[in-house]
Amino acid sequence: TTAMHGGMLMAALGAAAIGNFAAALLVAVTVGLALGGLGMMITSLEERVGPVEFHGPGGRAGAFPVLAVCFVIFGGAGVGLPGTAGFVADDLLLHTLWSQSPASTVAVILASALLAVATLVGYSHTFLGRPTVSRAPDLSVRERAVAVLLLTLLVVLGVAPDLLLGPADTFLSATLPTGP
Repeated sequence: TTAMHGGMLMAALGAAAIGNFAAALLVAVTVGLALGGLGMMITSLEERVGPVEFHGPGGRAGAFPVLAVCFVIFGGAGVGLPGTAGFVADDLLLHTLWSQSPASTVAVILASALLAVATLVGYSHTFLGRPTVSRAPDLSVRERAVAVLLLTLLVVLGVAPDLLLGPADTFLSATLPTGP
């Protein structure tokens, strides 16, 4: 997934190179928030159960329900879940790519679909299946607070991306040259 998100960042840099700074900014912010949150969930899970292997036991959703929900939402935001900043970022990026190269747009759509499948497979192998018992607690208060903050940012930017893009556009219009 890291390589696929890296590809999205590269496409975002290309969008910035042709003047679509909004797509580039939102993709970069979304990848940072979504992958940061997902990484936090993975670290939290591994602190509780040790290294997670896909061929090992799953079924951890019952033992860690808050962690499981956060994991799937962060993963979904990273692949363009509607209602999150990932959806808006993907939309802006795909519109920009389509204007330059429909073939590149199809490649990015296919990569995004593969990333979504990989995220769902990771979730299902880790959290679904025969329930496992754990004495470890679910997310701590501090972990929940950070997760709620990151999820709130992802949803707010998904519903009102202009909160980030408006000030960025104002800054860029004041600093970039307007003519030859």
